[in-house]
Amino acid sequence: MGQRIVDDPITLILSYCHANRFAAEHLYALLAEQRHHHLELPEATLELSDHDLHEFMIRYRTEIEPEIDRSSRRRSDLPN
Repeated sequence: MGQRIVDDPITLILSYCHANRFAAEHLYALLAEQRHHHLELPEATLELSDHDLHEFMIRYRTEIEPEIDRSSRRRSDLPN
């Protein structure tokens, strides 16, 4: 794993959230609830500021939560 500069760390993190619900919930717990400022991803090691964490929370709520809600509703609408 190489260290590289990431221009937009929040978009990178959110790409993992879009790809996998488990990853989304795990990353939300780390960044929003536990307020970790250090995150290791395959592409890079990220050092996040308080501003980055705030941006993550806002974008997670507007981009990821609605996606998770839609997915949950679809599963609950399936016949047994």
